Amino acid sequence: MTTYTAIPGSDIDPESPITASLMALLRDNPIAITEGAAGAPSIATAALADDFMGVLLATQTVSAVANVEFTSLIDSTYDTYAIVIEDLLPVTSGEFRIQVYTTSWKTGATYEYYYDGTTSSSSVSASHIVAMAAAGNSANGSCSGIVYLHKPSATKYARVSGRMTGINSAIDIADTRFCGFENSAAAFTGIRFLMASGNISTGTLKLYGIK
Repeated sequence: MTTYTAIPGSDIDPESPITASLMALLRDNPIAITEGAAGAPSIATAALADDFMGVLLATQTVSAVANVEFTSLIDSTYDTYAIVIEDLLPVTSGEFRIQVYTTSWKTGATYEYYYDGTTSSSSVSASHIVAMAAAGNSANGSCSGIVYLHKPSATKYARVSGRMTGINSAIDIADTRFCGFENSAAAFTGIRFLMASGNISTGTLKLYGIK
């Protein structure tokens, strides 16, 4: 690992000469920082937030709930929102679903969706968007992924897309890409995650705003 050495102010004042040792430190210190060398400054996570993922707006860690909802903070502040889903485990294996809120929660046959994973499927006139077809409830497995909300403040169809990975109901690895929309052509301000049947046992969901 590269050694980090602090450069004294006297070495960089206007009257100081440019020396080989100074140039070596200017070369080595940035490398030492990226390697996490002893004594090197660390980069705060907040400094990377906008470039990496976005601005963290809310976190929900759940246990034995029928659904998980984000019903505030989704507005015109950001063009895109993302929900990062970590280690979600259902009580009952089955479809992991999404619904949106416009003037009310949309639970009727107003969705269209497509997903492509172990099997592919599409649906019109559905009551939800399928994010994962067969999320498994094995105690040694779970599912994780990311869901994007595209321009939710626009008075257009509510568009959602994303990717989920995890252990399915057959105890196999599963990888699903999905997309869908709700056809009210209205701004949506909330999103709900739920299983086709039964509760969500555990999981953490984080809402980000992306500029």
